[in-house]
Amino acid sequence: HFYSAERYASIEALRGVYAWAHAQPLIPVWGGRYARAVEDFFVMRIYQRGPRRFLLEGGPAVRTARFDAPGAVVDLAASRGVLGFRSEQGSLYVHLDESAAREVVLGPAAGAGPWLEEANFEVEGWSRSAGGVRFNKRGWWKGSGVLAGCSPGRAYRVSSGKTTWTTAASGDGRLRLSF
Repeated sequence: HFYSAERYASIEALRGVYAWAHAQPLIPVWGGRYARAVEDFFVMRIYQRGPRRFLLEGGPAVRTARFDAPGAVVDLAASRGVLGFRSEQGSLYVHLDESAAREVVLGPAAGAGPWLEEANFEVEGWSRSAGGVRFNKRGWWKGSGVLAGCSPGRAYRVSSGKTTWTTAASGDGRLRLSF
């Protein structure tokens, strides 16, 4: 609001807010994409199919679901439409693909990786195999992300456009990507 520019202290406070916001892990989102996600949030239905099995129907623009299940992980082999997950502050955030029906199975172990732990871009066309993963990054900005469940210390080949390079997973099996 223009009143924020009325006093020097107000402008400095606003600069502090902007600096804080820019220091957060953000993902730019197109306005239309955000509107679809909001609309789909209200049509998506979650059905519990078993003690740790959930069916998510509708809402393909909703790409993250939160489960308040401390210590839980996603059984990737038994799940459908799941790109990966991340545990944070006692909640499990499950990254979903763009399909209309996804199934999330919580288990004692994730199984063989890799899986998407975090990204500041939208992921499309995700496919996972014994040899690795393949996906498309959607976004015009410099992207970064983390694949978890990799073999610690193993070198992986990464391709982006016409550029290919090799990078090694960390000791805890995380592969940090930047493109």
